[in-house]
Amino acid sequence: MILHLTIDGISVQHYASQGQHKTMLIALKIAEFFYLKERRNEVPMFLLDDVFSELDDNRSRLLLDTVASLGQTFITTTEESVFHDAVEWNAMNKKFYIEAGAIRAN
Repeated sequence: MILHLTIDGISVQHYASQGQHKTMLIALKIAEFFYLKERRNEVPMFLLDDVFSELDDNRSRLLLDTVASLGQTFITTTEESVFHDAVEWNAMNKKFYIEAGAIRAN
């Protein structure tokens, strides 16, 4: 099966910016999350690795708002600033740092 993705009828492969490519990939990951949730009748963990690298501030905030409702989510990034004030760090939302190969909770 081949999946052909378009924006306004134009191929994503030839037309989309890097941010649009990343947004499309994230949309597919979210669709996969809901597919697995429905098929397995359980909530999967949602993993996003270095997802903010090509996203602008608006798309980053929308992504954080979206994943907040998905359940257990792990997001890796090299830039903590992408979270701005979008996340309240508490017992439900935790951040961890990897330093010299060791995990440090904050």
